[in-house]
Amino acid sequence: MASVVFQRDLRVYAASENASLFQNAKIGFAGGQVLLVHRPTMRGLHFTQAGSAITQLAKPEVEDLLQSQDFQPKADVYGCLGLLSIPTEDERWIKAVVVVKECKSHGRLLNTEIFHISAVEMFFVGPMYSSVAASHARIIKRLFASGSFFFSMDRTASSASTKRLSDSSLPKKEEEPVFGRRVTWKFDLTCRVQHTLTQRHGGFTLDDSSGGGGHDDRFWWSRVMWNEVQKHGINCKAWLIPVIRGSVEMRTVYVGPIQAKAALISRLSCQRAGTRFNARGVDDDGNAANFVETEQLIAVEDHVVSYVMTRGSVPIFWEQASQNVGHQKPHLTREFEATKPAFERHMEQLTATYGPQTLLSLLSHKSGEMLLQDNYRRHVMSSMFVDRLHHLDVNAICKGGNKADRLAPYLDAYGQELLDHSFFEAVNEEVVHEQTGTFRINCLDCLDRSNVCQSAIGLKVLQEQLLALDRHTSLRDTKMRQFERYFKDMWLRNGDNLARCVTGSGSLSGGAKTSLFKDVQRSISRTLRGNFFDRHRQAAIDVVLGTYVEDTSEQYVVPDPTLRVKLDEALAAQREKFTTELPARIVVGTWNVNAQKPSQLSTNPTNPGLHDWLVQTTEDSSAPDIFAVGLQEMIDLKAKNMLARSSAIASEWAARILQTIGKDEYFLVVKQQLVGICVFVFARTDHKHCIRGVRTHYVKTGAGGKMGNKGGVAMSLRFHSTSICFVCAHLAAGKAHLEERNQDYNDITAKINFGKGRKLDSHDVVIWFGDFNYRIEGSKDIVRETCEAGHWLDLLCKDQLTISKADGHVFEEFEEAPVTFRPTYKYDVNTDTFDTSEKQRAPAWTDRVLFRGEGLECVRYDCVNTLKMSDHRPVICVLNAKVVAVDEDVQNDIRERIMRDLRRQLASVLIICPAALLSASELADVLGDYGRLAMIDRVKNAPAMLVTFEASEVAKKVTKLHGKELLGEKVYVYVVAGEDDVAGLIRQHNQRSIADLEDMLHLHDDDDDDYGDGDGDYGDEQDGAVEEAVHSDEDMAMHRDGDGDDGVDGMVRGVSDCDVGDVGDVCDEDSRPLLADDGDTGVHDGGGSVVVRNSRGGSGARAKASSSAPSWNKRATAATPSPRQRTGGSATNNKSHNSRDSRSTATANSIQNSIQNSIQNSIQNSIQNSIRSCVENHIDRNSIGSKAACSAPSSSLIGVSGAQSQRERGKSRQGSKHAAGGRC
Repeated sequence: MASVVFQRDLRVYAASENASLFQNAKIGFAGGQVLLVHRPTMRGLHFTQAGSAITQLAKPEVEDLLQSQDFQPKADVYGCLGLLSIPTEDERWIKAVVVVKECKSHGRLLNTEIFHISAVEMFFVGPMYSSVAASHARIIKRLFASGSFFFSMDRTASSASTKRLSDSSLPKKEEEPVFGRRVTWKFDLTCRVQHTLTQRHGGFTLDDSSGGGGHDDRFWWSRVMWNEVQKHGINCKAWLIPVIRGSVEMRTVYVGPIQAKAALISRLSCQRAGTRFNARGVDDDGNAANFVETEQLIAVEDHVVSYVMTRGSVPIFWEQASQNVGHQKPHLTREFEATKPAFERHMEQLTATYGPQTLLSLLSHKSGEMLLQDNYRRHVMSSMFVDRLHHLDVNAICKGGNKADRLAPYLDAYGQELLDHSFFEAVNEEVVHEQTGTFRINCLDCLDRSNVCQSAIGLKVLQEQLLALDRHTSLRDTKMRQFERYFKDMWLRNGDNLARCVTGSGSLSGGAKTSLFKDVQRSISRTLRGNFFDRHRQAAIDVVLGTYVEDTSEQYVVPDPTLRVKLDEALAAQREKFTTELPARIVVGTWNVNAQKPSQLSTNPTNPGLHDWLVQTTEDSSAPDIFAVGLQEMIDLKAKNMLARSSAIASEWAARILQTIGKDEYFLVVKQQLVGICVFVFARTDHKHCIRGVRTHYVKTGAGGKMGNKGGVAMSLRFHSTSICFVCAHLAAGKAHLEERNQDYNDITAKINFGKGRKLDSHDVVIWFGDFNYRIEGSKDIVRETCEAGHWLDLLCKDQLTISKADGHVFEEFEEAPVTFRPTYKYDVNTDTFDTSEKQRAPAWTDRVLFRGEGLECVRYDCVNTLKMSDHRPVICVLNAKVVAVDEDVQNDIRERIMRDLRRQLASVLIICPAALLSASELADVLGDYGRLAMIDRVKNAPAMLVTFEASEVAKKVTKLHGKELLGEKVYVYVVAGEDDVAGLIRQHNQRSIADLEDMLHLHDDDDDDYGDGDGDYGDEQDGAVEEAVHSDEDMAMHRDGDGDDGVDGMVRGVSDCDVGDVGDVCDEDSRPLLADDGDTGVHDGGGSVVVRNSRGGSGARAKASSSAPSWNKRATAATPSPRQRTGGSATNNKSHNSRDSRSTATANSIQNSIQNSIQNSIQNSIQNSIRSCVENHIDRNSIGSKAACSAPSSSLIGVSGAQSQRERGKSRQGSKHAAGGRC
């Protein structure tokens, strides 16, 4: 809100013993209440119950709260960002209110003031203390104090949020003088100008469904904090500030008396944001790491030109370790086929959002970068959305300083792309031409080299932008050169600002802006930060963006516990409508290869290859969906091999396995190696789009957790909607080392962490396999003799794994299929003979497969004795599983329907306004002060609105408006218990109103015998007066048959006898229904219908029923002479009217005043207007005017019970003779 930004209009209060300003780890906080008060209006936002309850308070409630509880003022702040959830050491969460403590104006652009945040403060709401939360809070505060967060506020007028907060509009801030034409539209800092003016929202969310006012979710960094407040039913637009992160640079150039604004705005995406080594590549949704949209903008009066470029990480799955300085080579984390779906999503989003893409890669010819370059080009060549990747080695081309100038000649080759893409231009909101494509630029970090290239392209486009401006505003050469100087400087600063966001230090300019010594200092700073500090900064960024733990940001926020339980129950009851159980076959193989290479499989004639092990799996012919293969001792476990990081042998094994199972039918999802332990996961090619969220992790257990000769490698993925984890382990060897093996298992289980809160026990299916090294208890000789005799199954009761599992030491919740095969260890190589070496180790089932998961069924568990080149035998396990596929679109539809029904049950009110049809938009503005609205539904065929809030306590507060004025009209508010309750509430309301009317009419029958005496004297006289006013056969027929107003021919059916659907639709002047949604223009029971006129000239304000002739009666109105025509038509008529006027005026005025007073005291405005409409349509237009009749508010009609209709009709005829008429 504008007032909050320009002044410290928000004051933060906290219960002195409950909440405190968290400045260091020694300050505790227990309990927790925080109160934000907007000082000009004294409206409040109350945070209680550890942030689980947020209430919006009116001025009296704020004053009562401050008096009744021990609240102390803590700080006056500029604005609020929202409610942030911060993790603790025990995996719980603490809520903190984040407020803007300091901000500075960055300049004014397009009617918008832009600010950058200098400092934030955090007020905790929670009953606990946490040193981990304190550490996160300190880092988050430093993050916001970096100067990289910006927000914008409209300064042309009081914002809508301020209007909703205040009872009266606040004084506007004095505007600085502006010469010439002015910009009349509003600029949103989260969106580029082209989207603002053309409303072309491509492949991203740009709507107001989240209550954010149409901000671009890609660059809206405070969205999660906003949603935490919004889900409690709070109107966030009135309280919170949306922010972006990146860079904003602006300069002012005076062209005569006119201010021209030059701006360079870079918006850093929040969808895959992070520090240098912690955010690389792309995710499964197609979001590239550290994606930046940069807009080069010039505005001269109402003439705006804009050019946009993007940069982002190479959009494939890759990582780069921050350790091992000098050896930070990138490596791929997912194979080509598994990467392709995410790459295509990214390119599809770019094309849909910006148009055709020109891809420009600035990677060097170093081995690590060339790995990325080759894979990038390979994906581009197979893409449906892009077909060419341009490559420039900036480091080789631009050695030395002034890289942008050195690079400029090489960019001339892309002149045609620049011409095709063009730039955006608009004059006075009229779009001259649009930018139809963009350059997407990348280097390794998307920092220094990318900024140099973008600045060179931007300066080329700048010349065309200035020429376009010169056609409307004459620009001298000196001004053009001034623009060029400014933009050169802004591009340098832009590079510094973005580099600080990612690395914490400025950009490396290569001597262009700073000395080479300064660049060396910054390189050292980046190295230190990357190795020691960036992981803490990354955690802080994840906390701010709500990605610290996966799946914490629900699409549907349900704060009400009762509503949440009912939603879960209702969803479970309809689960079969949006979920499908699909059969899946998983083949798991494990083999300790004893450092044998795959090439020996083909050279040794006694080994037929891997076919017997992996392909001949079961008797049926169903193809497996997933292969998970684990190898142990893939390399010789020597010291030099354990320190080396070669993956050549792993690649050989992967190629051999893929050739065996069919390289056309399957693709390698991922391989992960820890020294000699390696896991490979393959999937069928038709499952490319069904496998997402692939992550790997390993745990070392050798030498006390320092060496990787023993340990475990884990791989996590999501197959359809089922999460699966594969763990390949090699545990401690030796018969006597049982406890060490058990400890290795427990260490691996505890330490496996895939990040974002995804751990081993969070998966639906977990499969362990590998060389577990569990032996058989007993004498070595007895074990050998029993196995050689073929009675090895008798030894299972002495198996160490079976015993340890039964004792609860390991694999407590896991199953193992019955072991029916001979021991897998230890054999003489290339024979079936157990170990005959000097040690003569006893046989054992060291190689095992165990699994956990609902619906898993083992159909084969065996060892393969044909592969003899190792001292171990390979083991195969074939599992049939049931995976769940969720149709998210159907699920969302069902969930929304359930939510709509539940909200109406728990948090809905019926607002009846008989005198006017309230505007939904104005109603939303007013009721937004009470809490967040879920929906506003018009009740069909009734002057009522069904308003649903997202919190039940808000609905209860709104019921206090019952019988009071809302938007200038009297309203009646009822709590709705269910959908069927709406009709009953309207019926009860109308019955009470009719009862009051009957009492009032009986009083008039007793007081005035001449009025409505049943003789028809006044009725006949009234009929004669009407006939004298009719001057055509058509009008006479309308009078006899009914003119559409039931004042004479039966006003409406009795409300007490009709349902809600029987009440006439309310229409506008063009007979378009405003209440009905079935296309009808009105209900014609008895010829009645209702018309509503817009009292604000079609501005969307509430509409009222007109007292003049309705639009559907235009024929009768046109045919009926005006009062002046009728009086001038005949002297006889004038005399006859004058003779009756003196006798009837007193009676008419008396009746009308009595009716008005009775209505004000006992019934709603609709009864008053019903009678008046009956009178006015049949009075003599030349009668004495009545101020009371003209000034009375007009409204929709309401029916009268059938038992009273004839009597009321007679009374209306008599009274109408003396009442004033005419159009009010």
